Amino acid sequence: MPDIRIIVHNLVPVMAMLRLPSVESEGKANLHLGAYGAGIDLAKGVVTYLTHRGKIIKEIPEIGSVKGLKIPYWDDILRIACQSQLASNLGYMGADIAIDKFLGPVLLEINARAGIGIQLANLSPLRKRLEKSREWK
Repeated sequence: MPDIRIIVHNLVPVMAMLRLPSVESEGKANLHLGAYGAGIDLAKGVVTYLTHRGKIIKEIPEIGSVKGLKIPYWDDILRIACQSQLASNLGYMGADIAIDKFLGPVLLEINARAGIGIQLANLSPLRKRLEKSREWK
């Protein structure tokens, strides 16, 4: 099942990625097992770059290009991620959220040490975004 990982720092979403299972990952949305990672433009909720096994790729062989794909329920997904951080009392975390066909966005889990694959999927260093988020209130 695909899911969306949102990195939240001090109640500010700083980076997001769509994780897409593959045959190689045996249906799991886990990048280390061979799933695909797709960066998401935080302001628009649109897929930007696509990665697989640490490399930028143009398309998924079984599907084609996902660039430009609009993530449904985007504002709700961001809200769930921020509310999860508030409830967890963690200053930095990753929220994994799936979209259920009947319920819409649902929180799967919270990660206190979210992986760094999200940086490559967004072609952006996480550190710079974390530093910038300290300035926002």
